[in-house]
Amino acid sequence: MSAYYVIDLQRTDIKKGIVVFLAQDMKTRTRYLEDAGQFEEDFINENLERFDNGHTARAMLISAVKNNSRTILPLRSLHLSPLFHTHSDTIRRQAI
Repeated sequence: MSAYYVIDLQRTDIKKGIVVFLAQDMKTRTRYLEDAGQFEEDFINENLERFDNGHTARAMLISAVKNNSRTILPLRSLHLSPLFHTHSDTIRRQAI
């Protein structure tokens, strides 16, 4: 049986890169996949008008979302030193 995330279309703004998911409690919303509710196909099919009506909500396969999503890293975890070859390159890049 397939599992789905439910996307809140009214709060989602694709132009800004914001996707809002229904949480597991079916009351709150979240922008984070880790907090998004995972719903079985049977449950979605029984409640299509609420969870996959195309106007306020859209059910998406979890596998499709995970295959097409990006991991966002906190800035503190990025190491930029490999991008710069010498001290003068660092100075030039900072001056731009």
